[in-house]
Amino acid sequence: MIRTIKVMVIILFGVAFIAMSKKPEPSPYKAEIKTLFDKNMPKVETCQEHVKNIVEPGFVILDEPIEHSPDDVQPYLFEKNEEKAMFYIDALDTKKLLASEFWDQYMDIYLQACTIVSDEELLEGSSEDDGLSYPRCKYIGKLSSFSYALTYAIRDFSWSKQNKIKAKTKVISMIQDIAEYSNELLATYVGFVALQRLVEQNMIPTALGKEITLQKNHYDKRMREKKSEFYSVEKPSSAEEVRAQCKLDRENIASQKMLNDEAKQMLKNLLAKLDNYK
Repeated sequence: MIRTIKVMVIILFGVAFIAMSKKPEPSPYKAEIKTLFDKNMPKVETCQEHVKNIVEPGFVILDEPIEHSPDDVQPYLFEKNEEKAMFYIDALDTKKLLASEFWDQYMDIYLQACTIVSDEELLEGSSEDDGLSYPRCKYIGKLSSFSYALTYAIRDFSWSKQNKIKAKTKVISMIQDIAEYSNELLATYVGFVALQRLVEQNMIPTALGKEITLQKNHYDKRMREKKSEFYSVEKPSSAEEVRAQCKLDRENIASQKMLNDEAKQMLKNLLAKLDNYK
């Protein structure tokens, strides 16, 4: 996710789990993380299977992007066979992908460890990696590419009118799921990208399209600002620096959650307006 936080997680959990393992009593942090992993790993594995069997086979990355015009370059191609394409469209379940995220719960434990672990424990094992890093299902970029390719297919392929309507409905359904269930800012941003793709393919009424473009550009800027907050520090070298970074991470994570909630609400507002045009 974010390099700074990953470094901190390695430091803190490497200490709390490895250094404390020398003592007779078990580490409460390790037990808490293990419980969290046991609860959520089936969802991560389901997501990985869904990406492998449904999302990835639905499109290809073109060796040579198709240049429809200087402002319209197509990097992905959806499955051309209409029957196969409809299978992938029908089978896509965005909620299975979004359900794999439990980063917020994972970070709660990390931030608690910041204040509870002793200075000595923070510094012992700061270079250790105990393998308890966050298990991410890498679906975000692939889901975005799937929907990106699908908008071109709706426009360019000689599918039946009914199937083109089904495909557009699936894109909108995907955005609705993101607006409702995403707790990951990058995943929420995929919703804006997908809406913008519908605008660019003239599938959205012009007046609403202008508002969507405006909001998408707004969150482009906000996302860049947020990203810069997390890529600005080196690995802490003292317990004092670790605790200072914990404080900064706590503030940044809260800010990121606030932005994600705001972005999801904006997606809901835009979708409600789109529904009014029907």
